[in-house]
Amino acid sequence: MKYRYILITILTVVLLSTTAFAGELNITDGPDCEVKTVTFETPVDVPADWFPLEEVAQHLPLQVTRDKQAHKYVIDSEPMKKTWPALRHQEIFESSLQWRVKDFKMVNDVLYCSPWFLASRMGGVGFVHEGELWYCNTTLDLDGHIKSALL
Repeated sequence: MKYRYILITILTVVLLSTTAFAGELNITDGPDCEVKTVTFETPVDVPADWFPLEEVAQHLPLQVTRDKQAHKYVIDSEPMKKTWPALRHQEIFESSLQWRVKDFKMVNDVLYCSPWFLASRMGGVGFVHEGELWYCNTTLDLDGHIKSALL
């Protein structure tokens, strides 16, 4: 019985010390609209405001696929397709992650990325403010860019 309590205590300490809240993703349609906030968790050894790339992409106009055979991630950005077509498709090889530490970190087979990297893939409707990632869910015409700038 004594060992059971010790084991439960150790497991509790390990579980509580392995995760921390990550930065927040804020999604809105414009400056006077409701804001949807999504919070993610990351391991302790990942910066607190970073995001799990594949998970956060489900909330953004990004398509992220992992090619396990080629050891790479493929990112397709819908906003970049309209504003910077040459930058809409990006391949990130796992072997190059060691040189891209300001943008990426792989922990427990999950790729985490900085909020600045994600904002750069949003083509003028995504930005980082006070450590949080914001995405203005508008069209990418002049009106959409104005709404994003007003936020």
